[in-house]
Amino acid sequence: MSKLRLVSSPLLIAAGLLFASVTVAHTQSERSARDPERAAKVSIAPMELTASDGVAGNTLGTSVAASGRTIVVGENCGEIGGNTKCNPNHQGVVYVYKEPIGGWENMAQTAELTPSDGYVGDGFGTSVAISGSTIVVGALNGLNGKVYVFVEPRGGWKNMTETAQLTDGVSGDYFGGAVAIYENTIVAGAPTATIGGNQSQGAAYVFVEPLTGWVTTSAFSAQLTASDGSFRDGFGFSTAVSGETIVVGGPDHQGQTGPGEAYVFVKPPAGWASTTQTAKLTRSNPGPYDEFGSAVAIEANTIIVGAPQAVGTNNGQGVVDVFVKPSKGWGNTTEKAELVSPFFVDLFGFSIAIEGRDVVVGTFSTSDTIFVYAKPTKGGWKSTSQPESELTAGNSISLFGFSVAITDSSILAGAPFQTVEGQEDQGAAFVFSQ
Repeated sequence: MSKLRLVSSPLLIAAGLLFASVTVAHTQSERSARDPERAAKVSIAPMELTASDGVAGNTLGTSVAASGRTIVVGENCGEIGGNTKCNPNHQGVVYVYKEPIGGWENMAQTAELTPSDGYVGDGFGTSVAISGSTIVVGALNGLNGKVYVFVEPRGGWKNMTETAQLTDGVSGDYFGGAVAIYENTIVAGAPTATIGGNQSQGAAYVFVEPLTGWVTTSAFSAQLTASDGSFRDGFGFSTAVSGETIVVGGPDHQGQTGPGEAYVFVKPPAGWASTTQTAKLTRSNPGPYDEFGSAVAIEANTIIVGAPQAVGTNNGQGVVDVFVKPSKGWGNTTEKAELVSPFFVDLFGFSIAIEGRDVVVGTFSTSDTIFVYAKPTKGGWKSTSQPESELTAGNSISLFGFSVAITDSSILAGAPFQTVEGQEDQGAAFVFSQ
C-alpha cells in the first residue's frame, strides 16, 4: 500500500523528499464520550501565549523550545504545506516568554528576537532551541540558511537582534533547518548538503562557544556525517544534543523512501572533530516510508526517535521508539520500547520531547491532542499504547501539537493554525503547568 507523505518542512519539500496530507480525526469530546476513563486523563486548561503584533497567516508555534522558566516560540508559515493564508511578506520573528512570579497566564511576549539582516520570506524561526541564557534560531535564507545566536542581556530578555551568526560556508544545503543546543555546544542540521558527491545526503555541524563568547563565524568545530550515507537521505533533518552525545536523524535513508535511521555521535576525548557516527539506531520492524528520524530528542542516557509514518498498532499512524544507552556505551541497536497512540491520529511522532522520565509526543493532525508517556518506576521503558495523560487546548482545528517541548515544570505545544482575536492562522502556543 502506498502512503501519502507529509509536509514537515520546506527543507525536504524543496529537496523533493516529502509531500503532504492532513486528515480530520475524531474530536476530543467524541473520544471522551466513548471512553469515560480517558476523559479523566485530559487537561483542557492550558495558558495561551500569543504575539502582540501577530497577524493572520503568521503561524506562530511552528517551532517551540523551553528551558527553565523561559519559553521560545517561532513562526514560519512555509513549514506547513497548503496554508493559503500564509503571510508571504513576513521575514519571521521569534518570541520569548518569561514565566511570571505567580505562574503562567495568558500573555503576549516578553521580548521579540529578529535578525539584523532579515528580509521578506527569510524563514527566520524555522527552528529554535534554548539552553540557559542562550537562544538559537534557524533561518532558511532561501537555500543557504543561517543560525542566529542570542545571548540574554544582563537586564533580561528584550527586543533585540542577534549576538552572532553561524554558517557552514556552503550555499544551498538548508543549514539551520534543525538546531539544538546544550550549554556551550550548538548543533545545526544541513539536510540537503552534498557529501561525497551524494546530493542531499546531509550533514550536521557542531559549533563550540569560544572562551570569549559567541562570534559570527563559518568555522565549525566538526562536521558530522553518516558512514552509510546516500543520495537524498536527509541526514540533519532533526538534531538533538545532551552532555557529550549528539543525535541526528536521517528520515529518508535507504532509497529516498526510508525507513530512515538515527545516528549517535559521542564526543571524542580530545573534543569534537569531523567524524562519522558512533552508533546507528534503527527500528526492529522497519518499513518503507517510516520516516524514522524525522524527530529526535535526548535526555541523559535515553534517546527517542519519531517515525510518523511507521506501521504501528493503529493503522500505521506512526510510532515513537525509545532507546536506552547500554552499560558498555552506545552501539548499533534497535529500540528498547515503542510508544503508540491509544486511538488513531495522523503522523504520531511528528514532534517529540523528553525530560526526566516523561516523553511528550505531538502529531501533524487535527486531533488537537498531545500525549505524555512516563517511564515505569520498575523495569524501565516498555512498549505501550497507554499514555499517562492526553493534553488538549480544546476542539479548535489549530494543528495543536505541531511542535512540542517540556521542562521540569511545564509542557508546551505549538498551534500554528490557531485563530487569535479573529485572525486566522495567526498561531499560538499553549503551556500546561506540571
